[in-house]
Amino acid sequence: MDSLAANVETKSYKFGKLDAIISILRARMVCFYENHATSSRRGSHRTLVKFPWLLGHLKQTRDGTGNLNMPIYREKQSDVHFSDIKSAAYNPETWPSDLISTNSITCPEKDTGVIKLVNVHVVRLKGNSGMIISAGFCHGVADGTSCFTFLNRWADETRMLITGDPLEEVEYCFDPALLLQYLPSERTPLSETTKEVLSLNSRIGNFIMRLSPTARGKLLNFIDSKTPLHGHLFRISHKALDELRSQVLECMPPGSRVSDNDLLVATAYKVHGQAELEAASNSKGLFARLFQCRTRAQGEHCLLTNFNVTGLLGMGNLNYVGNPLMGESATSNISPPYVAEYMDTFNAPSCKLGTFTALTTHYNVFTTTSNVRRLKMYDADFGSGVQAFTTVPPDYGAGVFLFMPSPSASKDIIVNVSASPAVMDCILKNRHWMELAEFVY
Repeated sequence: MDSLAANVETKSYKFGKLDAIISILRARMVCFYENHATSSRRGSHRTLVKFPWLLGHLKQTRDGTGNLNMPIYREKQSDVHFSDIKSAAYNPETWPSDLISTNSITCPEKDTGVIKLVNVHVVRLKGNSGMIISAGFCHGVADGTSCFTFLNRWADETRMLITGDPLEEVEYCFDPALLLQYLPSERTPLSETTKEVLSLNSRIGNFIMRLSPTARGKLLNFIDSKTPLHGHLFRISHKALDELRSQVLECMPPGSRVSDNDLLVATAYKVHGQAELEAASNSKGLFARLFQCRTRAQGEHCLLTNFNVTGLLGMGNLNYVGNPLMGESATSNISPPYVAEYMDTFNAPSCKLGTFTALTTHYNVFTTTSNVRRLKMYDADFGSGVQAFTTVPPDYGAGVFLFMPSPSASKDIIVNVSASPAVMDCILKNRHWMELAEFVY
């Protein structure tokens, strides 16, 4: 701890609006190892020197490096054997009971009252048959890229301690303000939908965002506990996706192109919208059902897609691990001038912090898609091989479709879907979805 403090450079980062908004949430992951992998607390400390912002506080303190906000790091031994988990296709029912130690909301620890930016739980399985790493990061300081960049560096540092082989020196960049330096001078008008979204306001949302991070976390964690989610994992084969693409192209003008992401996002949007409508209709009388259909047909369904703009802005060589832009428009419209106009509008005083809270109340249906298939989710080798399987906690977020890569050389797409119990039941009965996707757990 003392050596870590001595090597950490004190620095303050000013949160932008987006960072402040998504700091409410946690980015979480679960990695399974089918070997006697050895994670190392010392290796994690060496990695934290490269990621000093993960040792910070959401509210600035004056204590400097002497008051590091050390991550939660726990290790335990489990009586569960890896083969039992693997044979059940990694079904959460076979996981050690206390494996997931964080929920989806960033809130203070019960013992200390302090919000930890990183929470890591390492579980060693019976008979040295494997290891599981469950981790949660405050989303305001870490997106998917950040989480796995940290994990992969931690593995490299641990392996170096074992083998003695030196590592290549790498510097990581985090400062959110850096994005503004790469914006072009040109501007492209935003779509009407995006302008409408960014003009939304909510008194309740603004009130929540004015609370301290601690008070906000406690409030939202309480609300979250009253609305439990069900989550399931699916697998979409590349063959099934190609067949769907062929069917879609038959209905489009000659020469049209449809990417994998186009198909995945459109399918998630349609399936979730149908499930929400059906679940609402099932709980109401005939007159209410008719009225529900009429009002929902007016387009009150919001789709939020996550889009990483760093490559688009020419920042690919900086090892930037801050949060990507969230774009509410079709990703095909996104260009550097469009990004610049979006950020100008987002950072303007007229766009309030409560905007994204207003989204959830302004639209009857809210679907979020995140395609993380390009992340290095199978690169963390602690000395005995990379992950056998990587996923997220099933209850990742309401209405969230998370598209992940498969292990090894498979091109199949792993999809985690989470929703309310009633909506999830309708998704499982959706014929189109169940023909496209194979149920895993």
